[in-house]
Amino acid sequence: MSEVNISRFVETALKERTTPYSPLIEAIVNSIEAIWETNRLDGVIILTPVRDSQIPLEGNALPDIVGFVVEDNGIGFNKKNRDAFDTLCTDYKIKMGGKGLGRFIFLKYFKKVKFSSVYRNNGKYHIREFKLGYKNVIIENEKDLETDAADTKTKLSLEGLKQHSFDKELNTIARKILERILVFFISDSFKCPTIILRENGESIILNNLIGVNQEIQHVHSAKFTLTSGTSEVKEDLHDFQVEIYKIVYPGTVTSKICLAAHSRQVTEMSLYKYIPEFKDNFYEIDGQKTKNYIIRAYVLGGYLNENVSLERGGFNFPTEESDTLLYPFSQQAIEKEAARIVENLFKDQVKVRRDKKYETIKKYVNESAPWNKTYLKDLDLSTLPYDLDEQTMESALQKIRFRKEKEGSAELKKIVNDPKLELFAKVNESVKLVQQAGISDLTHYVVLRKIVLDMLKALLEIKDDGKYSKEAEIHNLFFPMKSNSEITDYADHNLWILDEKLNFTELVTSDKATDKEGKNRPDLLIFNKKMAYRSGNERSNPVTIFEFKQPQRGDFVNQSTKEDPIEQIIRYTIDLKEGKYTTPEGRDMYVDENTPFYGYLICDFTSKIKDWLYKIKDFTPMPDGQGYYQWVDSNRLYIEVLSWDKILKDAEQRNKIFFKKLGIA
Repeated sequence: MSEVNISRFVETALKERTTPYSPLIEAIVNSIEAIWETNRLDGVIILTPVRDSQIPLEGNALPDIVGFVVEDNGIGFNKKNRDAFDTLCTDYKIKMGGKGLGRFIFLKYFKKVKFSSVYRNNGKYHIREFKLGYKNVIIENEKDLETDAADTKTKLSLEGLKQHSFDKELNTIARKILERILVFFISDSFKCPTIILRENGESIILNNLIGVNQEIQHVHSAKFTLTSGTSEVKEDLHDFQVEIYKIVYPGTVTSKICLAAHSRQVTEMSLYKYIPEFKDNFYEIDGQKTKNYIIRAYVLGGYLNENVSLERGGFNFPTEESDTLLYPFSQQAIEKEAARIVENLFKDQVKVRRDKKYETIKKYVNESAPWNKTYLKDLDLSTLPYDLDEQTMESALQKIRFRKEKEGSAELKKIVNDPKLELFAKVNESVKLVQQAGISDLTHYVVLRKIVLDMLKALLEIKDDGKYSKEAEIHNLFFPMKSNSEITDYADHNLWILDEKLNFTELVTSDKATDKEGKNRPDLLIFNKKMAYRSGNERSNPVTIFEFKQPQRGDFVNQSTKEDPIEQIIRYTIDLKEGKYTTPEGRDMYVDENTPFYGYLICDFTSKIKDWLYKIKDFTPMPDGQGYYQWVDSNRLYIEVLSWDKILKDAEQRNKIFFKKLGIA
C-alpha cells in the first residue's frame, strides 16, 4: 500500500474521548471475531498484564501496569486478514461494524505494538510476526515462516504505556473489562469465548462472573421504538433493544445507561440524571448479608451501529434533544426511553425512595414552610434530586406557585377581555389559583412573625452567664441600628411588634444622628403618614419617638444620671420643633405647633422604676399595671412607658389567631 503518516493520523484523526481500556477492549473484540471465524466452541482469550520492573517505594504496593499481552486461538493472520490489516480504513469487517481504524488506537496509548500469529494455509501452519508501524507503513519487520504448530493462535503485545494508568488490582481490571463487553454475553446465536485474566498463577474467568448467583446478573431484556415526524407522517422509525444487568458493587459506583454499537460500549450516563432515585445504590439481603448493587442498562440498535464514530468513543448524533437537526434522535432521547424501562422494572424500589423523598419535603413544609402546603400535591417528585436540601425544596414549591399564579391571572385576563357566558364558570377556579399565591405569602409572613416573637422572648430572658441581652441586640430586632427607611425596606423591620400602624411609616431613622450638629440620636424617630383629615382642623404628620432600655436595667432613674429617657424624649420633641433635625437626605424637617408627638419608653418595671414613674415623673398607671402614660401639654406630646412583657404579650395576642389557624401557636 502507499505510505501514510501514521503518527500524524493518530494525533489528528483519533481525538475522541477514550481510556487506556479502549485499546484493550479493541484487542479483545478482535480476538472474539477471530474465534467466531473458526466456528470453534473451545475459543479462549487470555489477558496477561505486564508490570513495571521498578519496585514501588510503598512496600506492599503493586507495580504499575505498563502493558498487556492478549492471546487467542482464533483464525490468525492469514493473507486475507493480513492484507486487510495493512489497508487504511479497510472495509473487511464492515458487516461486523468495523471502521478499519481500531488498530490505530493501540498506538494512541502504547509505544510498541507487536503481533505473533499462527495461521493455516493449504493444510500447513505458518507463523507471521510483525510490528505495527508508527511512521510511514502499517506493517513493519514482517516475517512469515512455516511452523510445526498444531493449532491457530495470535499473540498481541501492547508495550510501553504512554502517560496513562491502569487499575492495579486484577479484580478491578476484570470488572472494568467485563462492563465494556457485557453485550457479547447476551446473544443466544453464539457462545462467547472463554476470557481469562491471569497473572502469577492467579486466574479470573470473566465468563464466570456472570450468572444467577454471581455478582453480575442479567435481569431483563426489552425493546422500544423511537419515531420522528408527526403522528400522520412518520419520517424515521428505529428499534432499540435494552439489556439490563444487576451488578453487586461496593463503594460509590453509580447505576448507568450505556449505549453500545457493534457489541462495544460507547457511552455511559448516570441513571440518576433521568431517575433521581438511582443516585444511591440499591441493596438486597442475601442470607445474613446485605449487598449493595447497581444497574447497568445496555442499549443496542441499528441506529447506534450506523452512527458510531471512528474510535467508538461517541456518536455522530447530538447529545441534547434540542440539537437534532441532521439526525432524528439524540443521545438524550434514547437514554430517556431506556431509563423509563429501567424505572418500570424497579418501580417498587423507586416508589419506596420517592415516598421517602415526599416525607422529607412534607416535614420541611410542616415544620419550616407551612405557606407551601397548598403546593405539595402538585409536586412532580420524579424531577427532584434524591438528596434534597431546603433551598431545592423551596425553589421547587415556588415554581409551582409562580406557575399557578400565572395560569390564574392569564385565565382571569381572558375572562375580562372576552366575558362570554361559558367562561364565567371558570372564574372561581381561576381566582383560587391567584389566591393560593396570596395565601402562601400571608402564611410565610405570619410564620416569620412567630419566629420574631420567639426571638424577642429569648432576648428578654436572662442568659446562661447571668446577664441580659444588650440594648443593641433588641434594637436591631425592631429596626437595624444606624439605618433609616430610605435604605431599609418595610419588610426588613419588625416595628409591628410595637404598633401595627408603624408598618406604614413614611420616614424612619434608627439610632442615627439626625440633628444638624450630628449629636443627638433617638433610638427610633418615626414620621407617620397622615392617618385622618378633618375640615378646618388639618394636622401635620405625627412624630413618634422610641427609647429602648436593656431588660432589668434601672440605673437611668438615678438623679445623678444624664440618661433620663423621659427628658430625652421631651428634648427631642423641642429640638424638632426648633428645626434642629434634618431628613436622611439632609433636608429640613418641618413641624409646627399642631404636629402631634408620641413618645414611648420600653423597659422592665422594677419597683424602683415604678416609684420613679409614679412619684417623681407624675405618670398615670394603665389598668393592666404594665404601662404608664402622661400628656405633656406644652409640647403636645403623649408619652407611654411600656414594659417589655406588655410589648411581647400584646404582640402575641394580636397575632395569636393567625398562629392558631396555622397550627403554630
